[in-house]
Amino acid sequence: MKPYITNSFKDGKHTLPYQIEGMDRACIAEVLAGSTMESYEIPRKQSLKSCWQFRVNLDNGFWLEFSSACTEVGEWEEIGSLNIIISNRIEALSPEKYEKKPLIFKINGVESLTLDNKNIFSECGLVFIGRLGELIVAAGISPGSVSIKLPNQENEFEPELECEEYSRCSL
Repeated sequence: MKPYITNSFKDGKHTLPYQIEGMDRACIAEVLAGSTMESYEIPRKQSLKSCWQFRVNLDNGFWLEFSSACTEVGEWEEIGSLNIIISNRIEALSPEKYEKKPLIFKINGVESLTLDNKNIFSECGLVFIGRLGELIVAAGISPGSVSIKLPNQENEFEPELECEEYSRCSL
């Protein structure tokens, strides 16, 4: 997955859609709806506040992996967009390099987290909606990173922008 996107200008606006690998965008909500997140994995010595890779394992045999791309959108200004890999083939992560933690979260809905202003449209994150709250994955402050907010838990969630700057809509 590309960590940087160099040509993002389209129709007078920087346009940074999700980079999705493994599945057509139209199928994502269908695959995720009703499934349960059973665990997540991040690189050792990294945290949910800022990690280079975040993987969620689902009960339906699929896994999702998140990172972000960083794109220049003006003089010294960069913005992140989300990279998503979806797969149902077994691909184990090295236990020496990755820490696996349990997570029981039934997905009832998925929303897109976007930045949309006169100069930029960027798909920056996903919000997973469950009965017990929300799990949010968003482009992080460090280029290429993601920040994760777990439902009903106080952890250091630091998306690239303040939450009020994002719009939410159904995926």
